[in-house]
Amino acid sequence: MPSVQWIQNVEAPILVVHGDHDQVIPAEMGYKLSQKSNRSTYVLIPGGDHNNLSEFDAYWEAVLSVLK
Repeated sequence: MPSVQWIQNVEAPILVVHGDHDQVIPAEMGYKLSQKSNRSTYVLIPGGDHNNLSEFDAYWEAVLSVLK
């Protein structure tokens, strides 16, 4: 998905959450994507990989902060 081409068109808050142990998509790519919009927040989850972010309190804190 070419997210970088569309992110600037998003008018809602954007939350990019990434694990620093992601073996599928490097965390740097998530960070670079988040920098393409002034509406985005980037959260790096230490110890998180591609499929386990919901196991971390920092993930839920980030999600709840955007929903408030």
